[in-house]
Amino acid sequence: NGIQQTVSDIQVDTEKTEHYRIVSKRYNGPYPASSGMYDNSGKEISRSGNDRSYILSVYDRRNREWISHKTYDLYGTADNAVSLAEDLNALDNTKIIVLNGTHAPRDNRLEGNLPEAIYRCGGSRDVFEYANWGGSHPSYVLVGIPGMGEGLGKENFAPSSTGWLDVQLTINNGNVSFDSYTDNVQPRMTYAESRITQLADEIDLKVDVDGIVSQINLNREGVRIKGNLIHLDGTTLINDGVIQNAHIANGTIERAKLVRAIIGEAQIEDLAVTNAKIASLNADKINASSLSAISANLGTVRAGRLLSSNNNLDANLNTGNITLRNAYLTIANGAQINFEDAGNTLTYRKYDGSDGFSRSAGIGVGDRIGGRYPFAYLGTTGASNLDSLSPYFSGFIANSTAATGEDNATNSVNGFIFQMRNRAVGWDKGITFDFNGNPTITMIGGQSNDYSIGALYQIRGKQGFNIINDYNSRSGWYLETTYAGNGTDITFRGMY
Repeated sequence: NGIQQTVSDIQVDTEKTEHYRIVSKRYNGPYPASSGMYDNSGKEISRSGNDRSYILSVYDRRNREWISHKTYDLYGTADNAVSLAEDLNALDNTKIIVLNGTHAPRDNRLEGNLPEAIYRCGGSRDVFEYANWGGSHPSYVLVGIPGMGEGLGKENFAPSSTGWLDVQLTINNGNVSFDSYTDNVQPRMTYAESRITQLADEIDLKVDVDGIVSQINLNREGVRIKGNLIHLDGTTLINDGVIQNAHIANGTIERAKLVRAIIGEAQIEDLAVTNAKIASLNADKINASSLSAISANLGTVRAGRLLSSNNNLDANLNTGNITLRNAYLTIANGAQINFEDAGNTLTYRKYDGSDGFSRSAGIGVGDRIGGRYPFAYLGTTGASNLDSLSPYFSGFIANSTAATGEDNATNSVNGFIFQMRNRAVGWDKGITFDFNGNPTITMIGGQSNDYSIGALYQIRGKQGFNIINDYNSRSGWYLETTYAGNGTDITFRGMY
C-alpha cells in the first residue's frame, strides 16, 4: 500500500506561418509597386511618408509580431547613418530585421560605423561595399538576425540600371530559413508534471518539465539523485567514493600518486609541469588561450580570422578582407599587384561635416564600352565611390594606344581648372588652363619670364584676332582674317 499524487500542467501555443513581400525600387522607377513591406493580404505595413534611403523593420521572434518600422534618410545627412548603426547594434538575436535600401540608398552608407552594424546582422562586404553601387538609385534588401555574423543573412541587390527588387519573406514560428545559420526560437510549449510516491519501503519524488526529469529515490539499497544539475551548497564530506566521470572547476590535491591512470578526457584549467618529455603528440583538437613557440612549421593552417594582439592587423580568411592600422607594407624583389576585375580601385574616402558629403580619391582601372580595351584613371570624385564616369570626376584618364587608334579614345586631363608648373611648391613658371566661363590659357609669371612658342604652321582664329600688350591693354594690333563687308579687306592694323 502507498500514496501517489501527480500534478500536471500543459501549455501549448499554435504554430504560426507568415508571408510577406518586400519591394525596393529606384526613385520614379517603372516598377508598378511602391517601396515597402506588404502582408499576405497586400496591405503595406512598413512606412508612412518619405521612403528615401533605408527602412528598418524589426520583428519580435518570441511574441511573433512586428514592433517597429523606421526610415533613415542617409541621402540628406551622414548623421542618420550613425543613428541606423546604433539602432541595429542595440538589437539581439530575439529579433529579425528587414533593412530595405530604396530611393537613393548609396550616399553616406559607409559612414558612422554602419557597415560593421550591417555585417553583424548578416550583411556582407561583397554586397554592401563592393557591389556595383554606381548611379543614384540601386536597390538593397537584407533579412538577418542581430549577432548572426557577416555574410550569413539573406541579401538582395540590384544596380541602378535594373532599378527594383521584389523579395518574398516567410517567417515560421518566429524563425527564418538561412542557408548556413541556425538559431531557431522554440515554440512556446510547456509540459510540466510533478509526482510524489510513498511506499512502506521507498519514497520517490519526481519532476518532469518538457522531458527534463529530476528525481530523488530513497529505498533500502541507498539514495539515488538524478538531474541535469545537482548543486550541493556547503561543505561535503565523502568517506568512500567512486567517481566515474567528474569535471572539477577548482580542486586542490595536496599529494597524489597515480600508479596507473587512463584518462579518456580531461579539462584542466591551470596545469604546471616542471619537466616533461613527449616523444610524439597526436591531437585532433587543441584549444589554448595562449600559445607561444620559438619556431614552428605549421604546414597548411585553416582558420577563420587572424587578429594581432594590438588590433593593427585583422585578416578575415573567409571574406578575404584585410585591415591594417599603423602599418608599413613592403613589397620587394620585383613583386607585382594584379587587378583581376574592371572595378578594382585603391580608394581614400573623406566625410565633410560642413556640407554632409563624402568624397573619394584614388586610382582605378576599368574597361572601355565594348569591353575590348582597358584604361586606368587617377583622381577624385564627389561621392564615396571612386567613379571615372561621374560628372564630378577630376583627374587623369589614360587609354591604350590600340583604343586611341581604333576606338577614337583619348588620354584626358579632366577638371574645371589645372596648371602645368615647374615645381610642386614655390612655383614661378607654368601655364594655367581655366575652363570656367570663357576658356583661357594664361602664362604664370608672364611679366617676369619670357615665354617662347616654337615653330608653328598655323594659328586658327575667328574673324578678328587681337595681339595686346600685357602692360597696356590699349596698345596692340588687330588682325582681320576675313572680309568685313564695310569696304575693308584683310588687314593688319593698330587697335586704336
